[in-house]
Amino acid sequence: MVFEMDELNSIKLTYDRDYSLRYDVISQDPTMNHAQYFSHVTTLFEKNLWGTGDVLDIGCGTGLLKEMLLGNFQFTGVDLSKDMLKIAASRGYRVYEGAVQESLYEFKENQFDFVFAMSLLYHINDVSEIIERFRAIARKAVIFTLEDIPECFEKATWETHQFHIYNHFSLSFDNAHLDMTLGGWQSPSRKENYVPRMRLVCLTAE
Repeated sequence: MVFEMDELNSIKLTYDRDYSLRYDVISQDPTMNHAQYFSHVTTLFEKNLWGTGDVLDIGCGTGLLKEMLLGNFQFTGVDLSKDMLKIAASRGYRVYEGAVQESLYEFKENQFDFVFAMSLLYHINDVSEIIERFRAIARKAVIFTLEDIPECFEKATWETHQFHIYNHFSLSFDNAHLDMTLGGWQSPSRKENYVPRMRLVCLTAE
């Protein structure tokens, strides 16, 4: 699935305008599942003794992951938001601006030790090829999330921002290294409380 240009521009505008300056605050808010994600990812890396390596962070936002992982990692980030990428670059990320579908094929197989994709895949209708590409690029592990997006939130996002989001929560994976459900989050930009669950999935190299 390739984004229509108008929809792609709507996503870029939304994240530049609405989220770039408050992304870190939102992501570390304990009422939202992003904070749980970072906590569990840190624990995952500690338990597996993953302390060094090259990291590809797809949909990297402001590069907050670099502040959360303990160890000696080199970070490369991909995002649509130019404003977020500026912050990620200031944190030491090597950054690429672009859509995930095109950007992934700029990287070689086994180029990175770890590939991350937090709160990204709900922007993509068919994610099976994307996840397989993640696995091809990663030498050690792929870590991503799947959000249980309510239909009302899908509709509200289209009406407000003019781009689609998709629910992939029910996807199944054989022999996942980690597959756990995290609590929901509240939308800071709407009167209604949307509290979708999030699955944190880790797939390791076979």
